[in-house]
Amino acid sequence: MKTSDLIFKDIDNGKQVDIWYNLICKEKVMDPGHKENWVGEVIYEIYYKNQLVGYIAYSRWDDSYCLSCIYVLSEFRRQGIATAAIKKLNFQLKGKGVWFYGFVHKDNLGAIFMYHNLGFKYLVKNGAGYLYEAPNKNCTMSDDGFYEFGKRLE
Repeated sequence: MKTSDLIFKDIDNGKQVDIWYNLICKEKVMDPGHKENWVGEVIYEIYYKNQLVGYIAYSRWDDSYCLSCIYVLSEFRRQGIATAAIKKLNFQLKGKGVWFYGFVHKDNLGAIFMYHNLGFKYLVKNGAGYLYEAPNKNCTMSDDGFYEFGKRLE
């Protein structure tokens, strides 16, 4: 699937946010947190051939961008939509920050494989909180079982 096959549309009302939030709350390998935590996120609906197929959300943190959520509706999974959507967002953000990063649950093996194929590396933070590539796969896992992945926006 090509990135040009996908269209991103801003979610701009509470009803659309509720639909998206209710979907991600049902996924065991996602951490939806509290709905209030999503204030300030850019959330897009993902369309393929004029049909809603999923959602992607990100936020800016200092000089980097956090891929907060990628969700593909179950009937459209394993078709390359998530990969193409992340590539498209990466292209849109290129040159606008230092890192493009996100968190993946340790049990979400498909997503871990996808991130590696997209050139994302395991990340760790130094004492000052700055991200850098982990020297090996032994990166720090969060207490709730999430790895941090990322790549430079060059």
